[in-house]
Amino acid sequence: MQMKYFNQLLNMKYALFSAIFLSTTTVFALTFPEISSAFSEKGLITLWIGGFAFFCARTVGILINQIIDYNIDKKNPRTSFRVLPAKKLSFNFVSLVTAIALFFFVILCMFLNKECTWLALISTILMVVYAYAKRVTYLCHWMLGLIYYLAILMNFYALSSGPLSLKMFAIVSLWGITAAMIIAANDIIYAIQDLDFDREEKLYSIPACFGKEKAVRIASVCLVISLASYIAMSLLASFTKLGLVLSLFPALVICKTIKNYHEMHKNKANPERCFFRGNIYLALSFFLVMVSLLLS
Repeated sequence: MQMKYFNQLLNMKYALFSAIFLSTTTVFALTFPEISSAFSEKGLITLWIGGFAFFCARTVGILINQIIDYNIDKKNPRTSFRVLPAKKLSFNFVSLVTAIALFFFVILCMFLNKECTWLALISTILMVVYAYAKRVTYLCHWMLGLIYYLAILMNFYALSSGPLSLKMFAIVSLWGITAAMIIAANDIIYAIQDLDFDREEKLYSIPACFGKEKAVRIASVCLVISLASYIAMSLLASFTKLGLVLSLFPALVICKTIKNYHEMHKNKANPERCFFRGNIYLALSFFLVMVSLLLS
C-alpha cells in the first residue's frame, strides 16, 4: 500500500515528459563528434549513472516542493487529498526519502565530473528557491524552466570529456532555453487551476497576478521564444537539410499548442490536461528530430 502512495507522491506520469526531454538531449549531444567520441570512451555506464541521477534529482525536486508547500496544499481543495497533506505517508518519511535522494544525486554527479557536481548543487538550491518563489514573485514559472535548463547543461557535460567549447555551450544554451520556455509556458497554464486560491492566499503566479486571459498570452509568448531559440540553435548547429525540414514538425506542434491554450481559455477546458499534452507532444516532436539527426 505504501508503494502505491509513494508512486502517487512522485506523480510518475509527469516524469514522462522530463524523461523524453533529457533523452532528446542525450540523442542530440551524440550527433556531435566531440561528444560521441568522449561517450565511446566512457561507455554505457555514463547513461546508467545519468539516468539514476535524473530519477534522484526529480525525486528531490518533487518532494522538496511538496514538503515546503505542505501547509498550502492542506488548504487548497485541489491538493488537499494528495499523499502528504492527507497524511497517507508521514512527513518524516518523505523528508528522509528526500535526503537520501539528494545524497545519491550529488554522489552520482561527482562520479560524472566536477561540472555536473557544481550544477547539481546549484540546481538543488534552485529547487528550494522555486518552491518558495511563488510567495514573493510571479517569476517562479521561469525558475522552474531554469532548473530544466541546468539539467540539459548537465546532460551535455556528463557525456563530454571536459569543458564545452564556446560554440557548443551556445548550442546547448539555446536548446536549454527552448526546453525552459516550454516548461515555463505549461507551468503557467497549470497554475490557472489555482487562480482563485492563489489570490486568496496572496500567492504569486502569472494567472493570479494578471488573470487567465493574460496568462494564456504570456504562455503563448514563451512558446514563441522557445521556437525562436530552437531555430537559432538549429542554424548554429548546422542541421542537415533533413533536420531542418523535420524541424517544421515541432514548429507546427508549438503553433497547435498555442491554439490549444486559447481554445482552453474560450471553452473552459481542463488546464491540467492541456499542460500534460503540451509537454508530451512538444517533447516527442523534438525527440523525432534529434533521432533523425543521429541516424542521418
